[in-house]
Amino acid sequence: MPVNQLKFKTFSLVALLVLIFTQFAFSQDYIIRNFDATITINQDGTFDVHEKIDVDFTEKRRGIKRNIPKKIKHYGIVKRIELSNVQVNGDPFSMHSDGNNRIIRIGDIKKYITGLKSYDLKYTLKNAFLFEDDHTAFMYNLIADWDVPILAVKYRIILPTDLEMPFNDFKVVTGFDDEDKRRASMVKNGAIISGESFTALRPHENITLALKLPVDYITRPIPPKPKVPVFKRDKIWFLPMIFIGWFLGFFINSKKEDDESPVEDQYYPPKDFSPAEVGTYYDGTVHPEDIISLLPYWANKGYLTMTNNDLEGDLNDIFFRKIKTLPPGTPEYETVIFDGLFQKGNVVLLSELKNEIYKSYYKASSSLNKNLKSKALYDEDHYNMFHSGKMIGLFFFLLLGGAAISFFTPFTISGIVLIIAGFVCLIIHFISPKKSAYGIRVKRELKGLRNFLEKGDAEKTSELLKSDEKYFEKLFPYAVAFGIDKSWIEKLSDFDLNAPTWYGYENNTSSRANNLSTFSKDFSIPEIKSVFTSAPQSAASSGSSRSTFSGGRAGGGFGGGGSSW
Repeated sequence: MPVNQLKFKTFSLVALLVLIFTQFAFSQDYIIRNFDATITINQDGTFDVHEKIDVDFTEKRRGIKRNIPKKIKHYGIVKRIELSNVQVNGDPFSMHSDGNNRIIRIGDIKKYITGLKSYDLKYTLKNAFLFEDDHTAFMYNLIADWDVPILAVKYRIILPTDLEMPFNDFKVVTGFDDEDKRRASMVKNGAIISGESFTALRPHENITLALKLPVDYITRPIPPKPKVPVFKRDKIWFLPMIFIGWFLGFFINSKKEDDESPVEDQYYPPKDFSPAEVGTYYDGTVHPEDIISLLPYWANKGYLTMTNNDLEGDLNDIFFRKIKTLPPGTPEYETVIFDGLFQKGNVVLLSELKNEIYKSYYKASSSLNKNLKSKALYDEDHYNMFHSGKMIGLFFFLLLGGAAISFFTPFTISGIVLIIAGFVCLIIHFISPKKSAYGIRVKRELKGLRNFLEKGDAEKTSELLKSDEKYFEKLFPYAVAFGIDKSWIEKLSDFDLNAPTWYGYENNTSSRANNLSTFSKDFSIPEIKSVFTSAPQSAASSGSSRSTFSGGRAGGGFGGGGSSW
C-alpha cells in the first residue's frame, strides 16, 4: 500500500474518532478524561480502592456521584457488601442510599463548576470475594454503568504477596453487559497486576477485572453454624398445644345447656320481644330479615303505612309514609333504623333509600346485639368469662407474646401455637354465649313458635284467625324474621285472607287483587334487603453471576458506576 494512502486512512480514522467523542462531549453535561484506580487486596478479605477521576464539565454541575452496590448474588445467595473508610481529598462529600446502591456524592451543594476538575477518593470494601471449594475469585467491575464516555482508564491491583498465576487466572473483559471483548491490557509484574484501556469507553460500557486466587490466599470468613431444624430447636411446642386443648375443653363443657323439656307449639311470640330480637336470638346472628321485620311490625302498631306504586315501570317500588314517631323508651336499634328511614321526609320511596340507609342498618344491627344482652338471656358468669373484654385482652396478649417468642427466641413453633391460641380466644369471644335458664326457656318458646308457623295444625290456625282478626298482621313480622314469610303465606292461602290493612296501592283503580298472594309478591323481602344493605362503591371497599470464574463477561463482577449532579 502506498505511504500516502496509508497516512490518509490513518488520518481519516483519527478524525472519525475525534468527531464521535466530540459529539458525545456536546451531548453530555460532562465527560471523564482519565480514570485511574489502585486496588489493594488485603489478606483479611477486604480491599482498598483509590480512584483519581479527571472530569471535564461542559455544563454547570455541582460534582459527581460514585455508586457502590450494597449486595451481590452468588449461586442464589445474597452477599451484603460492607463499605467503610470513605475519604475524598479536597472536596466535600455526603453518603446517600438509592435502591441497591450506596452513593458517595462529591461536591458542594451551593457551588457549581465547569471545565476540568479532578477528584481523589478512597474507600474500603468487605465481603466481595467469592469463595469456592478450590479457589477464591475476585471479580470487580472497575468501570460499570457510567453514563458518559471515559476517554482513558488505567488500573493497578496490588496483591498481598507475589504468587505464581497461570495466564488464564487473570483476565480483563470489556464491553456492555454480557459482552466478552478485550479492549484493555492486563500485565502481571510480581505482586502488581496493571493495565489500561486501548480505546475510549462509551456510556454504560464496562471494564471487569477477574482473578482466580489460591483457595487459602485470602482469609475466609468463619462459616455460619448449620441451622438446626425448627422442630429440634423448639421442644416445648406441645405445652401451648396442651393449653389450647384444655381451654377448648373447658369452654365446651362450661357452655353445655341442660334442656330436656319438650318443644311445644307456641301461637304468639314471647312478651316484650320484637321480631328483630326474636330472629336474632333464635340463631344468634343479626340478619337483614331481622331488621326488615320491623317494617310490618311498626305498620301493625300504626307508626307507618306502605303503599305499592303500581304505575308502569315501578311495579315493585314502595312508598313508606310516617304516621307518627316512635314513643319514648323505644330501644335504640328501632329508633336508629326508623329515623334513617324518614331522614329526608315523612314520605319516602324504597328506591330512594338505596346507598343511603346502609349506615343506619349497620348501626341498628350493632345496637340490636347490645339490647339482647340486657335481657338476661345469657349466663352472666359465662358471659363475663368468655365474651367480655377479657377475651379480647387475652387475644392481644397471646398474639403479641407469640410473635415476640417466634421472632426473638428459638421457640418458633411455640410462638406460632400461642398466636393460634389467641385467635381461638377471639373466635370464642364472638360465639353465641351460654344461655341462662330464662334464655333457654325463651329459645324453647321460639322453636315452638317457628314450628307452629311452618308446620302447625290447620284447625288451630283457623281457630286463631277467627278469634283474633289481627292474627296474621301480628305474626307476619315474626315470620319475616324467621325467614319463612313466603311459606307461611302459602300455608294460609286456603283461608281467603286479605292483605294487611297497612299495605295498599297508589292507584286506587288498580286491578291488582288485595289478597295475600299479591301482597306476598309485591312486598318483596329480597328487594328490600338489597336496598337496606347497598352501599356506594367507596364505602363498600373502603447484577449477578452464575459462575465465579469462567473467563467472565463485561459487567459480570462487583462494582458500581456513577453520574454527575
